[in-house]
Amino acid sequence: MRRDSIADAIFRFCAVILPGLSVVFFIPAASVTVTQAKTLLLAAVVLVAGIAWGIARYRDREVRLPSGFISLAALLLPVTYALSALVHGVSPTSLAGGMGEQDTVATMALLFGCLLLCALAFEDRALAAIAYTRSLVVGGLVLMAVQIFHLILPEISLGVLTSSATSIFGSWHELGIMSGLLFFIVCALFGSSVAEGRWKWAFLALGISSALMLFVVNMSDVWYALGAFVILFGLYQWGTSEPVFVSRRVGNASTVRMIAMLAVGIVALVSGYGGSLVYTHLPAPLQILNTEVRPSLQATFAVGKGVFTGVVPVVFGSGPNTFTREWSLYKPTGVNDSDFWNVDFNAGVGFIPSAFVTVGLLGVLSWLLLCIALIVACVGFVRQHVRALERMAIATMFASAFYLVLFHVQYVPSAGLSILAFVLLGALAVGDTRGRRQIVSLRPYDKTGYVRAVAVMIIPAALIFSSVLTVRAIISDVLVNASAVSYSKTNGTSRPLSLIGSALAVNPHNARAERAAVELGLLELLQLSAQGPTPTTEQLQQSLKATIEHGLAAVSIDSGDYRNWLAIANLYQNLAGAGVQGAYENAKTAYERARTNNPKSPLPLILLAQLHIAQKNYSDALELLNQAIALKGNLPAAYTLRSQVEAALNNIPAAIADAAIAAQAAPDDPQGWYNLGIILYSAGRYQEAVDALEKAVALQQDYANALFALGLSYDRLGRTDDALRVLLYVQKLNPADTTLPGMIKNLQMGKPALSPETATQTSAKKE
Repeated sequence: MRRDSIADAIFRFCAVILPGLSVVFFIPAASVTVTQAKTLLLAAVVLVAGIAWGIARYRDREVRLPSGFISLAALLLPVTYALSALVHGVSPTSLAGGMGEQDTVATMALLFGCLLLCALAFEDRALAAIAYTRSLVVGGLVLMAVQIFHLILPEISLGVLTSSATSIFGSWHELGIMSGLLFFIVCALFGSSVAEGRWKWAFLALGISSALMLFVVNMSDVWYALGAFVILFGLYQWGTSEPVFVSRRVGNASTVRMIAMLAVGIVALVSGYGGSLVYTHLPAPLQILNTEVRPSLQATFAVGKGVFTGVVPVVFGSGPNTFTREWSLYKPTGVNDSDFWNVDFNAGVGFIPSAFVTVGLLGVLSWLLLCIALIVACVGFVRQHVRALERMAIATMFASAFYLVLFHVQYVPSAGLSILAFVLLGALAVGDTRGRRQIVSLRPYDKTGYVRAVAVMIIPAALIFSSVLTVRAIISDVLVNASAVSYSKTNGTSRPLSLIGSALAVNPHNARAERAAVELGLLELLQLSAQGPTPTTEQLQQSLKATIEHGLAAVSIDSGDYRNWLAIANLYQNLAGAGVQGAYENAKTAYERARTNNPKSPLPLILLAQLHIAQKNYSDALELLNQAIALKGNLPAAYTLRSQVEAALNNIPAAIADAAIAAQAAPDDPQGWYNLGIILYSAGRYQEAVDALEKAVALQQDYANALFALGLSYDRLGRTDDALRVLLYVQKLNPADTTLPGMIKNLQMGKPALSPETATQTSAKKE
């Protein structure tokens, strides 16, 4: 019998704790998202396990690999992702993502490492199923306890529970999926040998709490999936006539259990159709609304159709982790009619359909082969004679794996669900027969032995490398998040810029950090300029030079991301406003590149139009705004800008019409009503101007510009007392304004507020 070493014990310990930790692990800090934390967990566990496994195998000079095709099929995933990245030039974002993205080479390697870890830790599939199930049950109990505690005391955030519809597992929808999985496991195994003794009470508590959470989350797709799996599993148990309950009459016990499972499944299916009826009768704290938006199936395939313009894109896709870029290029124009027209989706309708876009036909075939391998293993298990005490545990693993794979097809899960899916696949990859392993000797007696040893050790080396890449990328983005948190607390730029510097030191290829550095650099320049003569010219020049370098670095890292071009364009636009030579041309070029990389969005057009307006190039601005409105006909900002351009061109009727459309499209925006009011005032339609400006002031009572224009409009209508009252309030809001005392004095003397000596001074206020 082979004796386990300390390294083997560490390796197995990593495998056993991973399912439970993947459910509950999070870092209580606002700068670390739940997805980032779980991806860090995965990388750390795979790193430690990979090192421990390598040490143990070096000692034993042999590797015992599980039989079956699940492991081989899973190995194709990181291989195909790596091939796709290689074909497209090995972009840093394709290798590893700092926000916990799964559509990367490193994450696919880590998920395969997770599967391999769980497959190698045991040589008995039943023991693996029991160990991983109990680990998952413990993690599930902690998850449910934390979420119920948060429902009772929502003010306790633990750093990540920022609203009612948040969880320490993932999104609100993912919490529902996880609750469905936990409830299914309880239904499948309650009363079996897995839930004996103290575990019986753990299963019972988990079943009750997960059922409650299912009704609170109330996702119809979860209800339907749960109902279908419970019914099918109940029929399977009844068909195999397993003695799940201790009873003198096994046949009756299995029939009763089947009826109970059918009843639970039917309740779940009915809840999927009419769960809102129960939801509306829950206590108010449990009625939690959550909005989740994903591209539709049609939109996902529309992006794929745009990508597949040749043999290479069809075979290899657009490259791992490039869906956001392709969405910007090929999203359906109809998306602009929704409220999510400016959302940069990083995946399509589901994770596997998104892989069809980013990794092409090879990626989809890899996922398909993994699903086929799972089906083949399941068929082999059904045909195999397995002891009754072990059959239910393994069957539950198969059903749970199918459940999670299903949600990878029709949903975009984050790290938590994917880790669990590959843990279960690893448990099923242990093998069909106890102790059946392929033994590979690592004793290098000849050239073949050396080649065999090197080939086997490539896998842990690749996993360790993937772990390091992932940890580096996530730490870098966590520092970017920390800079944003720091700025929101202090409004200072020194500490946030220092954090951005650290982020770039950790990962010099972080375009998100470069964009953040540009934004902070602009804020720093504004703060330095506001200090008057205090900052030296050298300080300003150093800050400006550093900010420009960050902008250029962003577009150098990823020139296909329109957000990088918008960042540097915004920088140059601010410099153009300060009169810096050449800044206008550079800003225009950058906006044009952003427009090329995001042709379906009106945003680059609007920003470019603003640049032209600042240069009083009204004809080009008007053309751009017409194009923006053609793309999105219900965008208030475009109508507001076009109304200002038309007013500048003295096309007052058109200006009034556009300003009215903008104000009515966003009735809660005081700036829209103010814009309409000042255009009406300039047209001499004072009563209508009063109506618009009063709405602006009602929405924002200290809106000084709107109050000033309202006071002038009152004066034009002969409402002197109202005009005097409003302008006195404006003076209170702006005591340093030198023009207001003269106008107030005129009103008090019975003269128009804008007498000839004050009219010139106030012209700027009307603009």
